Amino acid sequence: MPGHEVQPALAGVGTLTTNHTPQNGDIWYRFQIEMPVLTETGTSWTYHLDLYGIIAQNETVIYILDGDYHMPGEEWIDNMLCTDQCWSLESYRFDSCTFVGALFLDLFSIDFGSGQLDLHLEMGTSMASTEPAAFVRAEGTFSGVPFDQQDYYHLIYNPEHHHFARDYAILFDAPIAGACGLKALGLVPWEPYDITGLFSIDCDLSDIGELNVTSVEHQVVPHR
Repeated sequence: MPGHEVQPALAGVGTLTTNHTPQNGDIWYRFQIEMPVLTETGTSWTYHLDLYGIIAQNETVIYILDGDYHMPGEEWIDNMLCTDQCWSLESYRFDSCTFVGALFLDLFSIDFGSGQLDLHLEMGTSMASTEPAAFVRAEGTFSGVPFDQQDYYHLIYNPEHHHFARDYAILFDAPIAGACGLKALGLVPWEPYDITGLFSIDCDLSDIGELNVTSVEHQVVPHR
């Protein structure tokens, strides 16, 4: 919801632009839809949807926009709300919340003096190698108490460009041993799998104390 306003509603007649180009017996196609939308407070946006890809001979393609992840290479989808210009920093891109069906699960496992932590990151692919990703789960133990967090609003992910280094934060459902959660900083997805630090944190994500990391493992798990 742009600007934390109410959900925009359709505010006029939209446009549909289509084109197709024969390519080695197949068809390169593109459908572009734009609709004007308006919030109750009077903010104007444009809903923009691009569908494009290649259709093999005698193939029928049906799009169902149900939140599933679509792998680039099969087809491409740009789904967004725009202000004056799409693909700008002010645009809002829509994508899958969980990336179920993505290419792989990226998993860090961290052992530390008072517990263990597994960080689950669903990752896709992209033509520019800036992969879409969603931090979907953190599980383990802290001070002898198990936790398994899968709530979107309790999982925070802050990567550097291309996910070269990654920061994670997890908020427990209820405090454990005086801590609201854990924060893992500077994890690197190649050997020796460096980590800047692991911290117990307060509910505002501020550090309480640094934890003694004894090992870090990383693995890529293909989806079945």
